[in-house]
Amino acid sequence: MKAKHTSSDRAYRDAVRPGSGEVRFQVAVEHTDLLVVAREDLATEMAAEVVRLRGQIKNHILFHPDFAEAMAPVPVGAAAPEIVRAMAAGAEPCGVGPMAAV
Repeated sequence: MKAKHTSSDRAYRDAVRPGSGEVRFQVAVEHTDLLVVAREDLATEMAAEVVRLRGQIKNHILFHPDFAEAMAPVPVGAAAPEIVRAMAAGAEPCGVGPMAAV
């Protein structure tokens, strides 16, 4: 079995450089790690949004554990949070589970 990738090195990010009038910042919440280039530093606002969306996903998983474990597309109801519906829709054409669409 292949060893789990545990390196925190993200050398590919070195190529991402802000243009004139832009800033580069990182937002990391649990397993979510984003590198962002924007006109202003929105790290605080983005972190809050990531926390909100992750909460919706976690809550959905509490009631639908198959959503987290599926290796193939799974149906979600119209009452599911928008992020959950978007993940399911993104996974469908690729034939993978919704967590691959994160």
